[in-house]
This record gives sequence, structure tokens and C-alpha cells, in this order.
Amino acid sequence: MRVSVVRPLDIPAVRDAFRRSLAPARVHPTCPTPEILDAYQALCLDWFLTERTLSTVGVLHDEQHTVYGYVLICVAPDTYASWRRAALARYLRRVTPLLVGRPSGETARFVLLRALDDVTPWRRSPTISDGFPSARIHVVPGTPRLAAVHALAEFVDDHCAAGGFAQWSGEIDGAPTQLAKMVELGLGTDDARQTPHRTLGWLRGEEVDRLVFTRAIPTQPSTRDTRAA
Repeated sequence: MRVSVVRPLDIPAVRDAFRRSLAPARVHPTCPTPEILDAYQALCLDWFLTERTLSTVGVLHDEQHTVYGYVLICVAPDTYASWRRAALARYLRRVTPLLVGRPSGETARFVLLRALDDVTPWRRSPTISDGFPSARIHVVPGTPRLAAVHALAEFVDDHCAAGGFAQWSGEIDGAPTQLAKMVELGLGTDDARQTPHRTLGWLRGEEVDRLVFTRAIPTQPSTRDTRAA
């Protein structure tokens, strides 16, 4: 498999991979509703899939261009922060009517957990606001995770190095033991921070953490096609 810049034809597969990553192990009979998931997907993906001059999406794929993972790269953190504030307002306008009559149901629980994950101060990496690029790595369940993350991280290295950056900050969600192994193998620097992800843990019915890290870019970036075994 290799990593390359997303094509227009890949965008539906990226959106589908995002949706499937939310709850691969748990079936909710009433929540999250499609409307909730549509709003949340727009909040998380639309900047990267529409603001293409300020962001890059890399996809991990095979020869048939089946998508096995992707990475969302932002090189304009201040502009993204401004967009996200407006996007959060749009998200709340979309989900608030869905809470009417369901003050204690699963819909309300999803919105509350999502809000708690977003505002908890100790989840934030101190480097995200320092002007360096940021990247969010996603791997489709069932894909060899360590190899996929390695390939996607190298793609970010090369992309950021080409822009003249010395480092980038990253986020990835997963099982706590898997994330700890990634840190041991040198995914990020010593300030890597692993914390519980309330929303995904509830949706999947299993323990899920978010790893926030910074990564120094090698002084001699690769010129190869990034590949995963």
C-alpha cells in the first residue's frame, strides 16, 4: 500500500471511513441518529476536504485505490481555529433541535460527551497553537495499524518539510496499548500525551484513548513514494 494526496474520487471513501470508525463494535438502536453523525462529520472533515489551499489530505490505499486510512493536515492553524469556531456554531444549530424531547437520552449523551472531549484543557497539546502544522491520523479498523500509522506519519513529514517546517503536532485515537506502543517506537517526542476519549469509548463499547504528540521532521526528508507493508 502507498500514501498519496486524496483525489476527488476518494472523498466519499474518506467520509465513509470516518463514519465507520465511530462505532465499529456497538449498535445504537436510537442514537447517534444520522442527523447527529452528519453534523459531527461536517465539523471534523469539511475544512480539510474543502479548504484545499490551506490543508492536505493523504490517503493510504492499495492498487485499486481502496482507502485503508487517511491523514488530515492543516498548515494554517490560526485560520483553521477561526473556521472551527464558526463550524461549532453551525454544529450546535443542527444538533440542538434533535435534543428537544430527549434531555436524558443517548442523543443528549453523545452531544455532552463530544462537548466534554472538546473543552477538557488537559487534552490540548501546547504545540498546536505555536504556528506549526497539525495532523490527525485515522486508520480503518482491520488495517495493520503500526505500519499504516508509520506510512501516514512519513507522508506528513515529507509534506511539512516541503513547506519549510521543522516539526508538526499530531493526534490519533486507538486502544491504549496500541498507542503506547506507537510512542515506544518513536512516533512522537517526549511530550506525547495519552488521555481517555469519552465519546469513542462509549460509542465503541471499549477503552479508547487519544494520543497527542509532536514530531520532529528528519533533516533529510525522504523522496520515496510512502508505502506501508
